[in-house]
Amino acid sequence: MKAVLEELENKIKNVYCIKVYFYQTIYKKGIKDPVSAQGEAWFKRPNFMRWEYKEPEKQLIIANGRTVFLWEVRPNQVMVFKRERFVPGELGKVFFPSVSILEANFNMKIVEETKDMVRIKCTPKENIGALKEFEFTVTDHSRFLKDIEFEDVLGTKTKIEFKDVVINPDLDEGMFQFQVPKDAKVYYQD
Repeated sequence: MKAVLEELENKIKNVYCIKVYFYQTIYKKGIKDPVSAQGEAWFKRPNFMRWEYKEPEKQLIIANGRTVFLWEVRPNQVMVFKRERFVPGELGKVFFPSVSILEANFNMKIVEETKDMVRIKCTPKENIGALKEFEFTVTDHSRFLKDIEFEDVLGTKTKIEFKDVVINPDLDEGMFQFQVPKDAKVYYQD
């Protein structure tokens, strides 16, 4: 296990930012049809993120290192979170995995392995909000996650598949800043 994680960490140690296209599917317990969404996301070390939902409804999530802004285009409302409250503990660092962070916070086991990929299941050692567990897949030819699947304590599963990964693209720092749109309702989450 440790060797697999160290190999992944070595692959991404020179990765400072990432651009991906994502497909997200949410399976809610007791609801027959899953909810799907897609869009683009950008990540920059250490704690910057821009997550743009393009379909079915436009939404924008921006993390500027300290604060997370969630803008729902319709009904033009913004929710503002402290980073730690939006992405509890070290979970937010899963996009740039560190062996020491993963080992310190999660019990891990390999659930599937082939010559081209490995899938790892992570269960929190301590309570991390509503997170029950997550699994992620890494392929040999990629320096990024192929997919990640979260399950919460209510049985809701969220699967995110990543495509068209661009490593270390030129990113404008301004893309991680958020300006509240005119006439938007703003809600601060403590």
